[in-house]
Amino acid sequence: LEEFLVATGVKEGVRLAADTAERRYTGTGEEQVDCLTISRNTWGYLACRVSTDARFLAVEKESITDSDFVGNSCELRIHILPRYLHRGKNFGKITVAGTYSRLEVPVVVNSDAHFAARIGVFDQAVALLEEVDFPKKLIINADIDRFEEVVAQKRAGLNQ
Repeated sequence: LEEFLVATGVKEGVRLAADTAERRYTGTGEEQVDCLTISRNTWGYLACRVSTDARFLAVEKESITDSDFVGNSCELRIHILPRYLHRGKNFGKITVAGTYSRLEVPVVVNSDAHFAARIGVFDQAVALLEEVDFPKKLIINADIDRFEEVVAQKRAGLNQ
């Protein structure tokens, strides 16, 4: 019925709108939740697919229908999952695709990957060094004596 009414010009197709400006977040080590407010121009049947293109982004709904709207707006909750963030900038996109419109919202999460709970925890680094059989003599901070020796050499101009 919706398509018939639109095709005959009796009503407009339901189009979506939202603030599609890039959303920026800073990784904190904790899951973050935000809301994307989506509005529609008119009443009518609506079935949209919701997706993300990055593992660190999750949405609470994989689809939005006309029943999700209160009046002409709908709230879509977005989750930033810290376990999937890498160091530096993490880029992703949320897409809401319907019959008459498509919204794409870019998301950037800046993470230095140094969360307070992980300071001084080197288990992953040690495991990697052991896996590749990295020479211990090249690890200058393996112990305090080696570290002080390398610092003294650098100060003396002996780059060994």
